[in-house]
Amino acid sequence: MLSDVTLSFCSDIDDTGICYLAFCKKLITLRLNFATRITSSGLLDVAVGCKNLSTLHLINCNEIVGNSEWLKYLGSDGSLKELVVKNCKGISHYNLLLFGPGWIKLQRFVFQVRTLRSSFERQDPAYVPNCQYKYDFCYESLKELTLRRIVSLEEIGLRSLLGKCKLLEKIFLHFVIGLTDSDVITLAQNCSNLKSISLQLKPVSCEEPEGSIYRMPLKDESLKALALGCRMLEVVELTMFACSPDYPEIGFTQEGLVTFFQSCPIHDLVLCGANIFDDDGMKALASAQFLETLELMDCIEITDAGMCFLADCPSFVNLTLRQCDGFSDVGVTEVVRARKLDSLIVEGCSQDLPGAALTEIMKRITRTSDLSSLSLVSKRLYTIDAEHRSTIRVGRGLWPAKEALLTLCSRFSNLRKVEINYHDWTRGDGNQIDNQGLLTLSTCCPLLTDLILSFCYYIDDSGLAYLTDCKKLVSLRLNSAKNITSSGLLVVAIGCKNLSGLHLINCNKISGNPEWLKYLGSDGSLEELVVKNCGGISQYDLLLFGPGWMKLQRFVFEVSNLYNILRLRDPSFVANYQHSYDFCCESLKDLRLRGIATVEEIGLRSLLGKSKSLQILCLHFVLGLTDSDMITLSQNCSNLKSISLQLESVLGVGPQRRVFRMLSLKGLALGCRMLQIVELAVYSRHTPYPEIGFSQEGLATFFQSCPIREPVLCGANIFDDEVMKALSSAQFLETLKLMDCNRITDARMRLLANGSSLVNLTLQDCRGFTDDGVSEVVRARNLDSLIVQGCRVSWKAVKGAAKSVRYDRNCPVYGRLTRQIAAKPEGCPAMSSKLSLEDLPDALLAEIVKRIANTSDLKSISLVSKRLYTIEAEQRSSICVGSDLCPAIDALSALCSRIPQFVGKMDYSGWKFHWNLLEKHIFSLHFPVLRDLTLYIDDIRMGCLASCKNLMSLRLNSVSAIGSRGLLSVAVGCKNLTSLHIIKCNHIVGSDKWLEYIGSAGSLEELVVKNCKRISQYDLLKFGPGWMKLKKFELEFKRSFNTYEPRDPCYVDNYQYGYDFCCESLKDVTLATIVTKPEVGLRCLLTKCKALERLCLHYVIGISDHDIITISQNCSNLRSISLSQEVLLCEIPGGTGVMARTPLTDDSLNALALRSHMLEAVELMFYGCAPDWPSEIAFTQDGLVTLLQSCPICHLVLRGANFFDDEGMEALSSAQFLETLELMQCVAVTDVGMRFLAQSPCLKNLTLQMCYEVTDDGVCEVARARDLESLTVESCNQISLEALQGAAKSVHYKVLCDE
Repeated sequence: MLSDVTLSFCSDIDDTGICYLAFCKKLITLRLNFATRITSSGLLDVAVGCKNLSTLHLINCNEIVGNSEWLKYLGSDGSLKELVVKNCKGISHYNLLLFGPGWIKLQRFVFQVRTLRSSFERQDPAYVPNCQYKYDFCYESLKELTLRRIVSLEEIGLRSLLGKCKLLEKIFLHFVIGLTDSDVITLAQNCSNLKSISLQLKPVSCEEPEGSIYRMPLKDESLKALALGCRMLEVVELTMFACSPDYPEIGFTQEGLVTFFQSCPIHDLVLCGANIFDDDGMKALASAQFLETLELMDCIEITDAGMCFLADCPSFVNLTLRQCDGFSDVGVTEVVRARKLDSLIVEGCSQDLPGAALTEIMKRITRTSDLSSLSLVSKRLYTIDAEHRSTIRVGRGLWPAKEALLTLCSRFSNLRKVEINYHDWTRGDGNQIDNQGLLTLSTCCPLLTDLILSFCYYIDDSGLAYLTDCKKLVSLRLNSAKNITSSGLLVVAIGCKNLSGLHLINCNKISGNPEWLKYLGSDGSLEELVVKNCGGISQYDLLLFGPGWMKLQRFVFEVSNLYNILRLRDPSFVANYQHSYDFCCESLKDLRLRGIATVEEIGLRSLLGKSKSLQILCLHFVLGLTDSDMITLSQNCSNLKSISLQLESVLGVGPQRRVFRMLSLKGLALGCRMLQIVELAVYSRHTPYPEIGFSQEGLATFFQSCPIREPVLCGANIFDDEVMKALSSAQFLETLKLMDCNRITDARMRLLANGSSLVNLTLQDCRGFTDDGVSEVVRARNLDSLIVQGCRVSWKAVKGAAKSVRYDRNCPVYGRLTRQIAAKPEGCPAMSSKLSLEDLPDALLAEIVKRIANTSDLKSISLVSKRLYTIEAEQRSSICVGSDLCPAIDALSALCSRIPQFVGKMDYSGWKFHWNLLEKHIFSLHFPVLRDLTLYIDDIRMGCLASCKNLMSLRLNSVSAIGSRGLLSVAVGCKNLTSLHIIKCNHIVGSDKWLEYIGSAGSLEELVVKNCKRISQYDLLKFGPGWMKLKKFELEFKRSFNTYEPRDPCYVDNYQYGYDFCCESLKDVTLATIVTKPEVGLRCLLTKCKALERLCLHYVIGISDHDIITISQNCSNLRSISLSQEVLLCEIPGGTGVMARTPLTDDSLNALALRSHMLEAVELMFYGCAPDWPSEIAFTQDGLVTLLQSCPICHLVLRGANFFDDEGMEALSSAQFLETLELMQCVAVTDVGMRFLAQSPCLKNLTLQMCYEVTDDGVCEVARARDLESLTVESCNQISLEALQGAAKSVHYKVLCDE
C-alpha cells in the first residue's frame, strides 16, 4: 500500500535498490534528494512499474541524464501531475522538451539550475530558427510554473511555456536569461487566471535604438500588459538585484509600477532593490484598496514622508522592512499608530529595534497566547521569548506529558514559576506528569522559585524529593496531592533552605505531628503558611512550629468540618498556666482562622494577643472567642486595617446571646484607629430573635470613630435609626454592603442618602424597604455601582440608577454571600442587569415561548405562573396526542378549549383497545382553525374534516379504513390544502377521482405517497395541472417484484407528447423503487423540472446517463443529489452483448461536473456489488474526482464504493468546501487515505461505517490534524473506542452497525 517515498542523502542506494519500487503498484509520489548513485536506468524501471506515479522530484541527482528513455516514457504515459527538477547537472531544460504528451496533464512544473554558467553550456541540438511548430505541444493543465537560472536566447526552450498555459495561476521567473517584454505580454494575453507572479531580474546588455545599454530586460510594457490582462493578480514580487543605488538600471519606471498597483487587486506585494520607488510611489500605494501585506527590501529612496502616506492604506495589516535606510523611528511609529498591525518585521534598517527594547516589550505582554503568537513572528523574537519567559502553566492539554514537559523546560531555561494543574482530569486525557516530571523540572530549571502542584495524583514522596535540587525554591503550593505524606514534605524542608511560602490544601495524608513542622519552625525561614482542610493537621499541631512564628507574616488555617475539630484536644494544655503558648509572632501581618474551637484550650486564639504588626484579620466561626480576646487585639494591634468577623449563636450569659457585646466594639474603636474595611456577618436559624451581642450604641460609636470606607453587614437585625445616622455621617464611607438586614426600612434608607462619599451600594436579601427608600438614595447620590438582589424592590426603581446596575429578584445562597462590587472605569455608563421572566413584557415572553420547541419544556414553563400558563395557551400551535389520552373525548375537549389554535398530531401507534377512540365529529366542532393534522388512528370519517376550512396539511399513516371517497371529501371541502402525505394507506385507489380533483384545484404544493399498494406511478400522471404548482414530490414503494407489474395503459411508443405537462415549480423530487422501462412514467419529471434543487433517485429501473445529462442541462440550481443503484443487466456499448453493472457511468458525473456548479450535497450508494469486483460499478474514481473538484461539494456520502481507494482520498483532501464525509462499506480505503484526509482544509464531520481497512492510526491522524465537530464509527473492527476518546466534540462508536 506504499504511496509516498522520499529518499534524501541515501548514498548507498543505487539502481538495483530503487528498481524494487517498481513492485509498489500504488506508488504516487517519489522524491529523490542527493541520490548520487541513482541513474536514468533505475528511474526508467520505476516509471515502467509504477503506473500511478503522479509526482516526481529530482534534486541534486547528478547521475540522472535528461536525454534518456525515462523522460520519454513518463511523457508518453501521461500520468505525471507534478515534476520538480532542481540542480541536476545531467538534465537541461532542452531535455525536458522530450516530455511531449506528458505536458498535457502536468499541473505543476519546477526547473532550477544551480548556476547560470552551467546553463550556457547547453544548446538545443534540434533548434531550427523561425520554426514556430518546434515546440508545438499542449500545457493547458499547467497551474504553477517555476523557472530559475535558465538561458533561452535564440533557442526558446522552456520559455515557450509562457504562451501556452491558459490555466496558469502561479508563475516564478527567476534570472531567466532571454526573457523579454514580448514574453510577458504573451503571458498576460493567455493567462487571465494568473493570481501570483514573482520576477527576479538582473541587469543585462539590451539593444536600444541608440545602442547597447546595461539595464533590466523588462520595461513598463510588461507591467501595462499584466495590468490589462491579469485582473485577478493578488500576489506580486518584483526583485531587482545588482542595481547601483546611484544609477537606476531598472527598466521599470515609478509610473508603470503605480499603474500596475492601481489596476490589479493586489493584497500581497514584495519590492526588493527598487531604487526607482520613492515617496511619491508610496503615496500612490496608500490608495490600493486591497493591499494587506507589504514587504520592502533595499528600497533606499523611501523616507519618513513615504511611511506617513502608508499609514492611510485602508486594509494594511502586515509590514516587513529590511535594509531600508531612508526612514527612521518617526515613519515607522506613524504607521504603527494609524494601523492595527497583525505583524511588523524590521531587520537591517538603520533604526532597527535594539534587543533591550524588544525585551521590554515582551515583558509587558502578560497573556500566554499572545506571547506564543509573538514568538512565531521571527527567530529573534522566538529567542527573546525563550530567554525571558519566566512562567508557564500546564495541565490536561500536555500530551504526551513527559516529552512535552521536557521540550518546554529545554526551551524556557529561565523558568521561575511553574504551575501543574490537573483539575477535572480523567483517564481519557492521558497520563499525568509523574515523579520523572519533577526530576525534569529540577534538572532543567535551576532558577525555579515557585511551584504549584494541583490534583497531581501521579506524584508521591519520591517525586517530591527531586525538588531538593531546586536550591532557589521559595514557594511550594500543594492542592489535593493525595499521595504526598509528611515524609516527602520533610525532605523538601531539609533540602530547600530558601523556602518562604508553603500552601497545603486538601492534603489528607500529611499529618501535623511529625518532624517536618518542627524542622520548618527551627529553620525560621517561612514567611507564609496556609493550611486548608487537611484532615491530619489540627490547630494544636501548628503550635509545634515554635520559633518559626517569629518570621511568619501570613498565616491561614481553615477546617471544613467544625464537628471533627471539637474532638481534638491539646495534649500539652495546662489550665491557668499562662506560659503554655509562649512564642513570638510579632511579624504576623495577615491572620485568617476558620472553623476552629478554642473553648478551654486556647490554641491558635493565643495569636490575637501577640501579633503587634497585624493588618488583616479574618475570624470565621471561631468557637470560644470572647470580648477579652477582642480587647487584647485592639490594645496590641494598632495597625489593623481590615477585620472580618463571621459568627454563629453560642450559649452565653442570659438568653441565647453571643459572647460579643459592646465592649468589643468600643475596644476596636479606641485602639484600631486605622480600620478601613469591616465585615460583620451573623448567621442564625432564628432570624426574628435578636441574638446579636452587639448593641446599637456600640455599632454607632464604632462607625463614627474609625475611618471605615468599606463596611459589610450581614444579618444585623439590631439595625436602627442611630446606626444609619452614624453610617451616613461617616466621612470616608465609599462602599456599603447590607445583607439580610430586615429591620432597615424606607425611613432608614433615606438617612443613608446623606452619605457624603458613598459611591457603591449593595443590598441583598433585605426585605424591610421598598422602591421609595432605594429611589431616595439613588436621587441623592451619584452611584458608580448598585447591586440589588432578593429585595422587595422592582427593576424600575433601579434602572439607570448607577453607572453599573445588577438586579436579581433572587438572592445568592445564604451563607455564601460574597463581595460583588462592580468596578467600572470612569466615564463608562454601560449598564448590566439580571432580570427574571416575570419582569419581561408579554410580547417578549410570547416570543420566548414561541422559540421553545420541546413539548415537555412548554408544559413545564406553563406551570411556573398563571401568566406563563395563559401566554403558553395562546401561543401553542401544535399538540401530539394518542393512546395516553384518557378519557379520550373529555381530555380532547379540554385541550381544545385551552388551545383553540393548533396544528394537531394524533398518534395511536401501539394502541390496544384500552380506551374508546375519538368521536368522528370532534375535529370540526373544536378545531375551526385547524391547519395541520396527522392521523395514525383507525375508523375515522374523513368527511368531518371538510369543515376545517383552514386545513393546510394532512398526513395519513397506516390508516387502513380510509378510502378514496373520504379523501375526495377532504379535497372538496378543504380548499386551502397545500400538503398531503399518504403512507401505507392500502384502501386508497389511485385511479379514482380524488387525484384528478386535487390536480384541477392546483393548490397542492407538497405530495408524498409511500408504500400504497393501489396507487401506481402511472396514476399520478393524472395529476395534470396540479404539477404546475407542486414544489415537493415523493413516490416510494417497498422493494418487491410487484413493482415490475403495473403498466401504463396510455403508453404509446416513441410518442413524445405522452407526458406533456408542466412542473417548473418542482424543487424537491424523490423516486424510490419504481420501474420506468419501457414506459417512461414518472421518469419524465427529470426533463421538466427547471427549478429542481434536490433530487433523490433510489433503485429507479430504466434510469440512464441520458436522464442525468438532461438534468444537468436543465437544472442549473441543483444543490443536492442522491443516487442509489444496484447491479442490473446493461447493454454493452456497440450492442455486442450485456454485462452485469450499475446503470449510470462517468458520463453522468462529467455532465454534473460541467453544469451543476451549485451542487453541495452528493450521496452515491451501491448495493449488491462484490467488494473484490469493482467493475460492477460503472462509475470510476476519475469521474468521481472530477465531480469533487468541479463542484463546491460540502457534504459527501459514499456507500459500497469499492472503486474508491487512497488515490481518491488524496484528491478528496484538496476539496476546499468539504465539511461532512460519510464512508460506508468503502473497503479500499486504508490508513494511507485517512492521512490524506487529514489535510482537508474544512472537514468537520466524519462518519466511518464498515470500513474494515482503516485502523486506529488512520483515525488518530485525522483527529490530530482536524478539529472535528463530530466523529461516528460503526462496525469498523480495526478501530477501538480508546482511539476515539477526545477525537472530536461529539463521538459516537458502535461495534456493530444497525444495518
